[in-house]
Amino acid sequence: MRNEIEITDWFQEYHNDIYNFLIYYTGSMDVEDFVQETFLKAVRNIHKFKGESNPRTWLISIARNVAIDESRKRRKEEIKRNRYFQFSS
Repeated sequence: MRNEIEITDWFQEYHNDIYNFLIYYTGSMDVEDFVQETFLKAVRNIHKFKGESNPRTWLISIARNVAIDESRKRRKEEIKRNRYFQFSS
């Protein structure tokens, strides 16, 4: 229960920071899904937060990893698409 309250507080306090960071990092204004994924991962991994850093720092590192993962996923999909079109031509 304490963890749920903590994440809710963090969301209220750091949502805009995470949102703005992701806009800066991705160069896109369409980052709401990334923000949501960041906080979902934080909920799932709250037990890993040791409290040795500011929660904002921890959340931004999660957000950065979410953006990197999405970039890798999109790159893989693009490579698959290019291979498909290359072989189908």
